Parts: sequence; structure tokens; C-alpha cells
Amino acid sequence: QYTNALNSFELALHNDANNTDALCNISILFSQCPQDELRNGRKAVELATRACELSRHESHTHLGALAAAYAECGDFEKAIEYQKKAIDLSDGETKNEYEKRLAAYEAKKPWGP
Repeated sequence: QYTNALNSFELALHNDANNTDALCNISILFSQCPQDELRNGRKAVELATRACELSRHESHTHLGALAAAYAECGDFEKAIEYQKKAIDLSDGETKNEYEKRLAAYEAKKPWGP
């Protein structure tokens, strides 16, 4: 199922190289997928960085994906930095979820399985 999702996101990206949702979704898959063979923290950072640049760092979703990608790479300082930015742009349930992620990064744990 994760491979199918990756294929769909990659097709969307192939059709539009600036598709921030596809960039973000692939990054999330690479940083949080329970299938180890699909995880790729370095690539996740690259894709989420591009999504953030295209959205001018104004999307809490993209910033949260970048934080998760840095955490997957073990760079918890950067993960905390970007997670705090995501929290600042979010509200409600999203903000609560992002605060849980921040606590994980502060405990030097990546987000996900």
C-alpha cells in the first residue's frame, strides 16, 4: 500500500514538479513510513525543503513535514526549530498534534513508527 501511495505521489510530481502537496506527501512517507525500505531521511529533507520554499514557509503542513524529515535524520535541533514554526502557523487539533511532535523531538525521538 505504501509503494502504491509513493507511485501516486511521484506521478503527481511528474505532472507538476512544483506540486507542493506531492513534495510534502513523499517527504512524509520517506520520514515516517513503517516500511524501513521506503524510509529516506535525506531525501525527505530535500523534498520538504522544496515544498517549504515554494510555499514561502507559510504552510504549517510543509514545515511540519520538514521537521519530521530532520528528526528522521537525527537532526533534532532543526526538527525542533521547524516544528515550532509549524506550531506558530497552526491552531486547534493541528496545534495539539504538533505540540506532541515537538515533545518527541525534544526527547530526541523521530515522529512515527
